[in-house]
Amino acid sequence: MGMASVECARVQLGPVLLEDCVAVSAEVTIDGWDVDRILSGSRLWTRRSYAAAAVGELLVAGFGRLPTFSAPHYSVVLGSDTVEQAELRIRALGESRPNPHHVRRQQ
Repeated sequence: MGMASVECARVQLGPVLLEDCVAVSAEVTIDGWDVDRILSGSRLWTRRSYAAAAVGELLVAGFGRLPTFSAPHYSVVLGSDTVEQAELRIRALGESRPNPHHVRRQQ
């Protein structure tokens, strides 16, 4: 997580120590932002695949959500970097899917 994300997390989560947490960038479907718009947007069009999960399901599974950068971007706090947490992440996110808007980056 970048420093801005850590500061944002401290404001939202209070005194929780985040230096040892694992987080992943996420885009959330909100007003005006559907999956196609997100996948074809400047942050994800170069990604070959993606995983998707409902925010509510991630929260129930114990993952935190932090607004970082500009909407619709969030960081999903995934807990510690252990085998058990990795297995929980895999179950929560499911199979990866091909990005239908993928465009190979020009070199």
